[in-house]
Formats: sequence, structure tokens, C-alpha cells
Amino acid sequence: MCLCQEGVFRIDRLESLLSESLRTETALVQKPVVGTDSKIAMKQMLAFTFTEQGSFVREILLREFAKGLDAFGLATLESFTFSGSRAFTSLTEEDMTNLRTFYRLMALFSGMQKAGSVSTQVNATSKYGEALTPLEEASLVMYQLPSAQEMLPILSILPELPQESQQRLLQLPGDLVGRLVSRAFARTIRRIFL
Repeated sequence: MCLCQEGVFRIDRLESLLSESLRTETALVQKPVVGTDSKIAMKQMLAFTFTEQGSFVREILLREFAKGLDAFGLATLESFTFSGSRAFTSLTEEDMTNLRTFYRLMALFSGMQKAGSVSTQVNATSKYGEALTPLEEASLVMYQLPSAQEMLPILSILPELPQESQQRLLQLPGDLVGRLVSRAFARTIRRIFL
């Protein structure tokens, strides 16, 4: 199952892979331990992602996290800058897609999707049925992102990963910062010349 289609990341395919992995693991274990299914699946996914064979998944996830963090930063800046204005926003549809994908990735990695504590889809209409502006939708997505406390379960898995995976994990922050700087630079250049 490919995680990209025509060069576009498909998070629903990643979610399906994780769900299938979880079903397979549960079927193979005679007496599964209650409450740790999502932790087992997450550990397997991370262990694979940080191997040499999982480098393609790691690259896709790095790219999608960088795009999502970039959109998150832009939406945060705009929410402070244009809080009174509904008319102006520089958030593009691509930014909104990246922000939605970032939300779904965060929900997936925090285990919220499995627990059913939140929907991984953001409702883009107001309570009156009118469409939300991109800035309003971005604010809704940002409000629903998992808290640091909700991300703690994934941190408890990291020491259980093989040593080689842990070493690759230590390289991620630098790689992510490099991608974010590159995106910010490209955005600035586009705005100057277009």
C-alpha cells in the first residue's frame, strides 16, 4: 500500500496500515494485554520507520510534519495579526490541507484516533451551517490539536526502540528544522517575486 498517490501524501492510507497492523498483532497474540494495543502498534510502526527499510516512510512523515508545522506557524501568526478581520488571509488551500494532515498525524501519534476521543476530521462549517473562513477553520484545527500530555504515551515508547532506531530518532529534530527553514525561505521568496 503506497502512502502517496500522484505525489500527494495520503494519511488515510497510513491510518489503514496502522489499523491493519493492530488487527494482525491482536490476531497473532493468544491472550492480548488489555489497553496496550495502540502502544504495541505504535511501537511497531516507529520501529519500522526508524530502520533502513522504513526510510521512505520516515522521509514522507518528515516532509508532512514540516508542511504541517509551517502551516501551523502561518495560521498562528495570522490569528494574532488579523484576529478582527474575516476578509483577509494568506492561508492557501494547500496550507489548510497541510494543517488538516498535521492534525490527523498528531491525533494518530497521540493515540487519540484509536481511543476515539476526537474525530480526525474537522467540520468546516459553523453552527449556523455557513462555511468557515480559512482562518476560522485553522483556528478550529489548532484548538483541537493534542496537548503535550496527550503526546506522552508515544514518548514512553521511545526508550523501548532498538538502539539503531533511537540514534536515527535523534537526527529528526535537525532534519525537521532544516525542512522548516527551507519552506519558510521558499515562502518568503515566492511572496517577494509573485
